[in-house]
Amino acid sequence: MTYVLGIVLGLVAGFACGIGGVTATIVAAPILMAVLGMPAYEATSIGLLTDIVSAGSATASYARKGHVDFKSGTLMLILILVFTVVGSWLGSLLPNLVLGHGIVAVSALSGLFFIVFSKGSEGMVGDFMQRFAKHQKLLMVLASIWVGLICGSLGMGGGAMVLMILSYILCYEMKDALGTSLLITIFVATVALVSHVLIGELPPVGLALTVAASAFVGSKIAALVALRVEQITLNRIIGGIMIGVAVLSWILGLRPSA
Repeated sequence: MTYVLGIVLGLVAGFACGIGGVTATIVAAPILMAVLGMPAYEATSIGLLTDIVSAGSATASYARKGHVDFKSGTLMLILILVFTVVGSWLGSLLPNLVLGHGIVAVSALSGLFFIVFSKGSEGMVGDFMQRFAKHQKLLMVLASIWVGLICGSLGMGGGAMVLMILSYILCYEMKDALGTSLLITIFVATVALVSHVLIGELPPVGLALTVAASAFVGSKIAALVALRVEQITLNRIIGGIMIGVAVLSWILGLRPSA
């Protein structure tokens, strides 16, 4: 039963990653914690491995269509990597309950953001960002530090948050933002996973490999679909998946006790 859950979970997490840059940890970790009772730190390690595999699979698909910007985002990647290590150390000091609620909260808020601002950098967000155009690099630096801390402490590969930076702050076209955010996610999730393994304990290897292998297939299918979907639809799919996962995790037992 555990491995059946791993296969289904991997397919769903990989699909979410490939179609919307949603970090697989947002999908995998809360379910592993709620259904299998797995400690938060081990669950996030499995999520990070799944991130690496699914992001790598999807990035290859986006790159073949020219939707990965390999030259830009170097500063952002370096900052995220550095603060991912810091965040991973902070995460090891936090109790399971705090980590669990943190993942649920970030998932729900990020999902709501993508739905409310489904038109991307147009409209209200676009008007807001135009006022701060001259401070765009500063905003990128601050956002990258925040993403790194979240990635390390909660074990989230950064996908949706990096996607928000690229699409809303740097105004990338959505498919370019997706491809580039997934490329960054590979490196961020790798550093976070190594930090988790060195600081904490190894997760169940068999289950981790099962989830990751299924995620590879799911992300490959999702990337092919995403390349044919319009930006507004993509944003709403991303938002819906993230809110759905947060609600499901809440129902399955991550609610605070009365």
